[in-house]
This record gives sequence, structure tokens and C-alpha cells, in this order.
Amino acid sequence: MKNGKRIFALLLCVLMLVTMFPTAALAEEGSKKENGIMVDSGTCGDNVIWTLDDTGTLTISGRGPMNNYSFDEESPNFAYAPWFDSHDSIYDLIIEDGVTSIGDCAFCYCCIDSVAIPESVTSIGVWSFACCFDLTSVTIPESVTSIGDSAFLYCKQLTSVTIPSSVTNIAPAAFSACFGFESTGGLESIQVDSKNPSFCAVDGVLFSKDMTQLVCFPAGRGGEYNIPEGVTNINDYAFNNCRHLTSVTIPEGITNIGQAAFMECYDLKSITIPSTVTSIGDGAILMMSSLKKIYYSGSASDWAKIAIGDENELSDIEIIYSFSTCGDNLTWTLNDCGTLTISGSGDMNNYLFEDSVVPWEDSIESICAVKIENGVTSIGAGAFYNCCGLKSVTIPESVTNIGEAAFYSCESLESVTIPSTVTSVGNGAFQYCYDLRSVTIPSSVTSIGDYAFFCCSSLRDVTLPSSVTNLGSHVFAACTNLTRIAIPSSVTSIGEQAFSGCSSLTSVTIPSNVTNIGWCAFENSGLTSLNIPSSVTSIDDGAFSWCSGLTSVTIPESVMSIGYRTFAECSSLTSVTIPSSVTSIGEYAFSACNRLTTVNYSGSENDWAKISIGAHNEPLSSAKILNNYNHA
Repeated sequence: MKNGKRIFALLLCVLMLVTMFPTAALAEEGSKKENGIMVDSGTCGDNVIWTLDDTGTLTISGRGPMNNYSFDEESPNFAYAPWFDSHDSIYDLIIEDGVTSIGDCAFCYCCIDSVAIPESVTSIGVWSFACCFDLTSVTIPESVTSIGDSAFLYCKQLTSVTIPSSVTNIAPAAFSACFGFESTGGLESIQVDSKNPSFCAVDGVLFSKDMTQLVCFPAGRGGEYNIPEGVTNINDYAFNNCRHLTSVTIPEGITNIGQAAFMECYDLKSITIPSTVTSIGDGAILMMSSLKKIYYSGSASDWAKIAIGDENELSDIEIIYSFSTCGDNLTWTLNDCGTLTISGSGDMNNYLFEDSVVPWEDSIESICAVKIENGVTSIGAGAFYNCCGLKSVTIPESVTNIGEAAFYSCESLESVTIPSTVTSVGNGAFQYCYDLRSVTIPSSVTSIGDYAFFCCSSLRDVTLPSSVTNLGSHVFAACTNLTRIAIPSSVTSIGEQAFSGCSSLTSVTIPSNVTNIGWCAFENSGLTSLNIPSSVTSIDDGAFSWCSGLTSVTIPESVMSIGYRTFAECSSLTSVTIPSSVTSIGEYAFSACNRLTTVNYSGSENDWAKISIGAHNEPLSSAKILNNYNHA
């Protein structure tokens, strides 16, 4: 720990040194001379010499290790490299074969743009190339076994580096702060030879070979990053000076966040920390001006138990507790763009029960997109209840069930594609999704719950698959812009108020297998004509009441009774065909059907007289009864 704090202090010192040598970063190629006359020379090791010519070429030659140098006045090795006074005019570096090590602080601030390290070198020292702002490429040979602390610190134009199979030790901050200039450039990828026994790279990020330690994230990379499962340690300086990074998710299982791990990540707005973390190193969260929230999966008391080192700026950061899991094996993240991502495997939790609150409740107003990753098998009841700003949702093929009220009152949701793996859509799943214009329901769906699409007032066209056998209560009620609904022949019953208030629905084909039309099923809809199939045996009360555009209706021979208020207030109804099978007509069945002029009755006058007609059916009394009417 003492040595670690010393490194941390030295890193702060280098920040001050950067400002002391502004010309180093701005040196121009035009200042190089063309002739090669030696202007200075000396020793830099027991058997190693150096020469500097007037073209700005520094040559290191001889046999054996270079001397070590240091900017640290407390170090026993305190001494500047002998060529340091000329650092801002050194443009080329030649290290000849025979040199076995590159000394500490050897080439700090030199204006070199590339370096080829010979096969004789086995170690690259501490800060050896730190602050070489023009360095764009470095070749590390197979002979090198160790790379020292901060060896390439602040090499801002270094874009990629390859670690050979021979390297077994990479010290902290070896490639830190290579973040480019302004908002672009910098180190974007670290690659590792596949034969290396100690390290590996995944998507350009440096890990230990066993993937338990995240060693270095390239500082030129930006955006969001999810640390892979299996990592247990974020090494010292791992994300140091990643100035373009905006969000990091740390998975369950990580126990330590190292010293200065996220220091100076200026654009980082959120970090998700799991409850498995037991220690946060010195300066891990320091100089991070955009960081406003830390999402912590444990409780406040759990957070208090974490060993948090010195120099961590947490006083102005909101810690949001117990907000990372949404299922036994599911986690969630919400980025600064408003995208809520659900990942992992298995079912989501349900959130419609008493005292059950979605974990993203405090951020619900900022959610504009939901991305459910493959592996999630169900969308929990009430999961996205009242996410009024939610506009899009991605549902993967792994999901089989959409829970009750899952997207209830997602007023801004415009479209949804239900994958072919889903078998059931729960009650009220999309209720009050006012802006929902299109929905794709696959053939895998066998059950659509009550109120599933209630009051989806922008929904215009729906095709139901042949796998559906029942339309539940209020399933499409108050879908005022619904103009077409394709009901498959597999449907046998239409639930109560299933299409009530569908004022734009002017026609519907009721399939030949339907036996029951539920209570107020088409009440106040826009139907203008109606053909009820012969399979229907019962029409419940109020089924077609207030259908003010309905002009004619034919009731099949299979129906024995017309219920209470079945056609009440159908003010445009002019004719109705009633079969001889009907034995009763309920009260108000044709109430206020003031334009009804013709009743086509398939029975005789005597048969008509035997029908039990309830009160308040005056339009039937005044209409002309055409007995023995043959509809065929």
C-alpha cells in the first residue's frame, strides 16, 4: 500500500510537470535539422553510451542495462536523464541491439513519434516514455518480460499497442492517460499475443489471462462499457483518465476497485457497483466532474462496510441503493441517454404486488428506451408501469411471456414487435399506450389477456394469429382509431366490451367458429353493417348498443334470444333480419332505433306473436314485419 500511494503521489506530480513543458507537446517537424553532427554525448549505463546529433536523433548503444532516472526528489535515484535539457528537440530515438533495459524516466517528454525496441531489451522502466505526446507507435519485441509503472503514461497519440507472448508483468498505469487530444484520438485498442501466459485482450481491453483482473481499459475509447462476468478485481489505474467514457457497469463478483481506477474520467456520468465490492482504493473516484450517481446493488448499511480509501470525492455523488437486480439472475442499467437495459438469464421479478416497487422507480421519467437482452425469459408484471417517456422497446427471442400491466400507461410507446417465442400477453399489458400505432403479434401467442390493448387510441390495424382462440374482456376497447381487425377462424368467443368504443371500426368479419358474443362487445363502435355467423348461439346484453352507424343486421337461425339493450341506440338501423328460432327479445333490445322500418322475420305471423318481447321496444311495434322472410 505504501508503494501504491507513492505511485499515486508521483502521478499527481506528473500533472504539474506536464504544464512545465508546453513546448514538448507542440514541437514541429519543421524544426528538425538535416545534417547529423553530434552535439552532445555521454554515458547512461556501465557499458551504455548516448549521442545526440543536431537533427534531433538520440542514439543509445552499448551492452547491458541503462541507468535509471527519476523526477522524484525523495528517490535515491533522483536525477534527470543526461539529455533531458534537450528533450524538446529530440525527434528520433535509436536504441541499438545490446541494450538490455530501458531506464526509468529515460525518454520522458521527448518529441519522438515512434520507437523500435531491439530484441536485446528485457524490461521497459518506470515512466520510460511518459509524456511523449507525439508518440504514435511502439514495437515491443518478444524479449521484453516486464513493462514498468506509467511506462507510456500520457502518450496521447498512441492508438494501439501489442503485448508479445514474453511479457509476464505489466505494472499499474503502464498505458494510462493515453486519451488523445480534445475529444478524439488516443489509445483505442490493446492486443495480446494469444500465446502469452499472463495476459489476454477482449475487445481491445487488457485482462489477466484467467479474466479475473481488468488491467487496463484503453483511454481513447468512449461511450458505455459493461465489464464481463467473471472479473473479480479492477486493477489500479485500470480506467484512469478515460476521458471519453460515459458509463461503466461493474458486475456482481467484483470485490476490489483499485487505486485511482477511475480518476479523471471527466465524462463518466454513472457507475453501477455491485454489493460484492469490499474495497475502493485511494483516489479511485477522484476528479470526475460529470459523475452524479452511483448505482449500488446493496443497502446503505452494506455500503458503509466498504473499505473506501483516501482522496475519493463522494460527497456530491448520489448513492442509489439496492437498485441493480430485477430477477434472481437479472441485472439492469440505465444510461444517461435514457436506455434501460435488462440483462442476464431467467424471469424478471413481478412488481404489481403490495409494497413492490420497480428498482428504477426514481428514474422512471428519464426512461425513453428499453432493451431486453437475450436470456431474459419473461417481462415482469408492472415492470414498465407508467414509463410515460418510453418510446421503443426491444424484446428478444428468449422471452415467452409478457406479464400483466407490463407496459401499462407507456403513453409514448409507438410500436412493438412481439417475438415468435412469446405465448401469452398478460392482462393490461399495453393498456393506455396512447401512441401505440402498430403491434406485431406472432403465431406463437395463444392467450391475449383482458384489457391487453385497452385505450391504445392510435392503434389502426391489427392482425391476430390463428393460435388465438379467445378475445378477452376489453381487449381492444377504446381503440378509437382502429379501422381493421382480422379475427382468425380459431376464435370461438368474443369477450365483454372487447371492441367497445372502437369508433373507427366500420366493419368486422366474425369468424364462423364463434359461438358467443360477449356483453357490450361492440358497444359504441363504428360498425355500419353486420353479418353474424350461424355458429353464434348467444348474443349477450348490449353487444351492439350505441352503434350509431349500423344500418342493417342479420341474426342467424342458431340464436334463440336477443338480450337486454342488444341494439339499443342504433340510431341508423333501418332493417333487421330475425330468425324463427328466436323466442325472446329483451327489454330495450331495440330502444331508440328510431329509423327501424323493416323487420325480416323467417317465421309466420303466429310465430312472431309468440315471441316474448320485453318493454321499451317501440321501434319493433312501428316497423313493418315481413313474415316468412327467406334470407337465402
